[in-house]
Amino acid sequence: MKMLTLTLFLASTSLAAPLSFQNAWQNTLQQNPDLQNARSDLQNALNDWNIRQQDPTALAADLLAAEQAFTLAKVNLKASELQVQQSLLNSYTQLLEAQKNLEVMKAQVELSRTKLNIQRAKQQLKNATALDVDNAEQSLQSDQQNLESLQSNIPIYSLQLSKLFGQNLSDLEAQPLPAPVAFTVNLDDLKQGLEGQLSSVVQASQNVRSAELQLALSNNDYTPQSTLQDARSTLDARKRSLENTLKSAFNTLTDTHQKQQELWKKVQLQQKALGNSRETLKQTEARFKNGQVAKVEVLQSQVNVLNSELGLLQAQNNFHKGLLSLGAAAGNDVGGPR
Repeated sequence: MKMLTLTLFLASTSLAAPLSFQNAWQNTLQQNPDLQNARSDLQNALNDWNIRQQDPTALAADLLAAEQAFTLAKVNLKASELQVQQSLLNSYTQLLEAQKNLEVMKAQVELSRTKLNIQRAKQQLKNATALDVDNAEQSLQSDQQNLESLQSNIPIYSLQLSKLFGQNLSDLEAQPLPAPVAFTVNLDDLKQGLEGQLSSVVQASQNVRSAELQLALSNNDYTPQSTLQDARSTLDARKRSLENTLKSAFNTLTDTHQKQQELWKKVQLQQKALGNSRETLKQTEARFKNGQVAKVEVLQSQVNVLNSELGLLQAQNNFHKGLLSLGAAAGNDVGGPR
C-alpha cells in the first residue's frame, strides 16, 4: 500500500514517478486480478479438501479428486505468477528501453543538425551541392520525426505498465534493472522437478494416478470384466500421455535453457562492444583537443556510445526475460530481476 501511495503522490505532483521493477512486482502481486483469482481458487480447493478429509463417508475417488484439485491449484498459482511476471517485465523493459532510446535520439538529432549546418556552410563556400544539403535536411527531419514519435509513445508505455498493477499513470520512469550475473542454472536440476511443478505434467501425472485408483477399484469379483479391461486401457493410455507430456516438456526446457546460454553470450558481446565504443570516444576526444578531428566526429562517437549502451540494455533485458521464460518452462522460479 505504501508503494502505491508513493506512486500516486509523485503522479499528482506532475513529476516523473520513479519505479523499480521490484516495486512494480510487489504492486502487481497485490492488484493483479489473475493472481487474485488463482489465490481464490487455491483457497477454495484447500477448503474442499479439508472438508473431504473430515467426512467419514467420503469415497476414495472423491478424496483423491479433492487432493489433486488442491495440488493443481498450487501449481497453477505458481504458473500464473510466472506468466504475470513475464507480462510485467515485457512492459517494464519496453518503457525502460524507450527511455534510453529517447536519449539516443536526442543526441542523434543534435548530430544531424550539426551535419546540416556543416553542409550549408560548405555550400556557401561552393564545397557542397544543393543535393548534399537536401540529404542532410531529410536526415534531420527523419530523426526529428522519430524523436517525436518516441516522445509520444513513452506515456503510452507507462500507462500500459501501470495498468498491470491497477493504476492509470502516464509519467512512470522505469529504473534500471540489476546487472545480470553469469548463467549457471543446471539443466538436469530443472528436469528433476518437472513432475511436481509444471502444470501440464502435474495434470498428466494426476490422470495416471486417478486411472490407477479406478483399476484398483475395478479389480474384484463383483465388477464386470469389461469394466476392468476399460480401466486397464485407460491407465495404459494415460501413461502414454504422461510419457509424451514429459518428453515435450523436456524438449521445451532443453531448448529454452540453450537459448538462455546464448542470451548470456550476447550480453558479453554487447559489454565488449560498449567498451570498444567508449575507448573510441576517448581517443576521438583526445584527437579533437589536439586539433586532429572536428567536433562533429566527437558527436558521432558520443552517439555511437549511446547506441552501444542501448544495445547492452536490450541484451540484458532479453537475458532477464529469458530467465522468466526458462522458469515458465520449468514450472519454477529460476531467477530474474529482483
